[in-house]
Amino acid sequence: MGIALGDVDGDGLFDLFVTHLTEESHRLWKQGPRGLFSDHTAQAGLMESSWRGTGFGTLLADFDHDGALDLGIVNGRVSALPSPQDWSLGKFWSYYGDRNQLFAGDGKGRFRDVSLANTPFSGHYNVGRGLVRGDIDRDGAQDLLVTTISGKVRLFRNVAPKQGRHWLQVRAVDPALNRDAYGAEVRIRAGQRTWTAWLNPAESYLCSSEPCAHFGLGRADRIDSIEILWPDGVRESFAGRRADQRVTLRKGGGHRVNK
Repeated sequence: MGIALGDVDGDGLFDLFVTHLTEESHRLWKQGPRGLFSDHTAQAGLMESSWRGTGFGTLLADFDHDGALDLGIVNGRVSALPSPQDWSLGKFWSYYGDRNQLFAGDGKGRFRDVSLANTPFSGHYNVGRGLVRGDIDRDGAQDLLVTTISGKVRLFRNVAPKQGRHWLQVRAVDPALNRDAYGAEVRIRAGQRTWTAWLNPAESYLCSSEPCAHFGLGRADRIDSIEILWPDGVRESFAGRRADQRVTLRKGGGHRVNK
């Protein structure tokens, strides 16, 4: 039901995570070589989770700014349980309740289930469907919005420890079209590391997130360069800058790169 896209191992190629039913397994499809995908769910440690649910909304984002993408999943069944484990959703929907999940990434393609340490997001039953990300309070971190069946919309503020860790947010705009450049690929470099993101808010399950590329940078407090591959194939390079800010880059404002 849900689809998340991101470069989970830092090789510059986008990988895909797809959610499934409880009786099946969510799958991580790693890209490499370009255009070819293989199933790396087991190698990524995603078969070792504390529990399995029927996954809908899902996102790959760096929640703690350590430089590695993490994974969020909201769960909610489509078939009734014989007996609910929790009755907090009432006499009917309790039969469909699931708990959400969070996984911490290591930046090399492996994930660790940290759901049990995140009670506000993962410790309660819901019939989850949508999962949206965005920096609601403009502190640089990705906050989460969850929609459910027969339940309230819930906003989760990101309070993950991030001391000494930096970030950058990039919005790309095409002035000729007077809109965000959906489909643009943003690549930033800091020291020996490179991060890549795709500007497309359509993700998760029937959701549209904030149209802004978010990067967790770890200890890097400055960006050496930003490169944008625009949807029409034009590639531009923009000057480096300090971290911990939100920038808007416009097509035509950088130096054209011929590759």
